[in-house]
Amino acid sequence: MLALISMLGYTIQGVLMAHFIRKIDPLSIGFYRNLTFVVSLLPLLLLANFSEIIAVKDYWQELAFAAMLGAAAQWSSFWTVRYFPLGIAGAIKMGLFAIFSIILGVLFAEEFLNGKQVFAVIFILFGAILLGRNDEDKMPHLEPVSFLKGTILLVLTSVLMAVSFFFVAKVSRDLNPGVSGYFWETGIAFFAGLFLLCRKWFTGQSIEKISWKTFGLIFLTAWPTLLGTGGFVLAVKYGPVGLVNVIGVSGVFVSVILAHFLYQEKLRPSHWWLITMIVVGIIALKVF
Repeated sequence: MLALISMLGYTIQGVLMAHFIRKIDPLSIGFYRNLTFVVSLLPLLLLANFSEIIAVKDYWQELAFAAMLGAAAQWSSFWTVRYFPLGIAGAIKMGLFAIFSIILGVLFAEEFLNGKQVFAVIFILFGAILLGRNDEDKMPHLEPVSFLKGTILLVLTSVLMAVSFFFVAKVSRDLNPGVSGYFWETGIAFFAGLFLLCRKWFTGQSIEKISWKTFGLIFLTAWPTLLGTGGFVLAVKYGPVGLVNVIGVSGVFVSVILAHFLYQEKLRPSHWWLITMIVVGIIALKVF
């Protein structure tokens, strides 16, 4: 149940946030979104005692690096939301994220792949490539993008997020996961703001201003992240991580269904088959 709550929390906020991502500058909306987490994710700190919260000072470098990469990943990810249907973009990014996470494990944690996992990686890659090229019937509410640019953004998002999660997971092994999650998410807001200042300095483009009403709507849209992160932290505490991850991966199907009704992103049978192919490959990686 906790894993299911976590999956629904992450998925619902992601689908609803697409409404703002497609209307507001991606870097600006990323800053506003994570700024709301300063307040909405405070309950995560209730899962820790005071000594665990203070201990974050010993891991500030790793969390800062993870937050910086997370802000960059969020920026590129939000662009993919403007170019691709949510289900397609989500499935490809999830598949590539799983692969790059495995690669990081091989390089830095000596977690070598067995034969079944190698086959699963090939399975995921094959599905992601076919899904990325299956771009017929462009949807009018999405911005046009070339195959090369779309591919670069999808790969870049997955690489940055995989490295960011790698460092957060590393910290979470020693620090309370709720504490590390809170400071990682709020740290992303800090670096998104820093990126905005750099962009202003080099290009003259300022942060896109929004009304307090819009900011309030973003707050309400983003708060289910608390359910996502809080549910995940508690789920892995009480149950097997493999089961939690498998339930989390199934969120891509919920995303497809919600996007179908909210944004009229009606996918063809070939899309469904390829998304299923990627999800099955990810589950195989986690099971084997």
